[in-house]
Amino acid sequence: MNQVRRHQPDDLENERRFSRGFRHGTLGPQFARGVKAGLALLIVLAMVGSSAAEQSMEATVDFESQIKPILEASCVDCHSEDLQESGFRTDNRWDLVEGGDSGEIGVVPGNPSRSYLMKVLTTDDEDLSMPYGDEQLPEADIELIRRWISEGAVWPGQMSLREKEKITLWSMQPIHRPEIPSPIDGQLQRNEVDCFLQDNMQEKGLVPSPPAMPRTLLRRLSVTLTGLYPSPRELAAFEEAYAASPNVAYEDAVDTLLASPHFGERWAQHWLDVIRWGETTGGEANLYRKYAWPYRDYVID
Repeated sequence: MNQVRRHQPDDLENERRFSRGFRHGTLGPQFARGVKAGLALLIVLAMVGSSAAEQSMEATVDFESQIKPILEASCVDCHSEDLQESGFRTDNRWDLVEGGDSGEIGVVPGNPSRSYLMKVLTTDDEDLSMPYGDEQLPEADIELIRRWISEGAVWPGQMSLREKEKITLWSMQPIHRPEIPSPIDGQLQRNEVDCFLQDNMQEKGLVPSPPAMPRTLLRRLSVTLTGLYPSPRELAAFEEAYAASPNVAYEDAVDTLLASPHFGERWAQHWLDVIRWGETTGGEANLYRKYAWPYRDYVID
């Protein structure tokens, strides 16, 4: 005990010297270097921990393990090759991106807010909400799909399907002017199109039919463009004009039929069929759609 008490004043004095040195910066250089090294180590450890946490939070969504199971469990039963409700498929990237009968883009890589898939997964509209007739997906699954789209909707093994489609589909080929085949002697060529037709027919060993009589020609033209037969008066007028100048008579008849309201009625039906237009709702109730006609008239006009 006496030994302890004998050294207490010295200990107190050392503490006072340390305190004064710390306040006034008079500590030894070796100690100062040790303090700086310790602080630097703490800063590095803090940065490494923060970086690891950020990487964990921003890890890229894996399609095979995170997105594909969601689609298979909740979507492909009604939206795949076997069953394509609303013309929408979720079993391959190309069709998923393209969308279905809604006309909206199914998935816009990098933009979830413009993607129809996110719209049907998050809407409160029961008729639009998917999965249809079931509860919405868990918020965690919806967030995964949102992040997947934001990251580009990467689907391993299917990222080049769109480019392949562009290469093989005839309507996606670049426009170029082909070489016009040489006219065939003894056959009538009204324009370059006849040269192509006759060249192809010759390859197949076919010969063209004789030119149609004026009456037959006008009937074919009228039925094709308007769906209606010409009247006796129109037939007589065309025969008279055709006798004077066949080319002029034919071109005038085409212009007249294209300007007819019946031309719009004839060809508008194809577009209206594509969008499933109808004046009634169909089904058992078959209710009348009061304001469906303005769009019909717009397409016809």
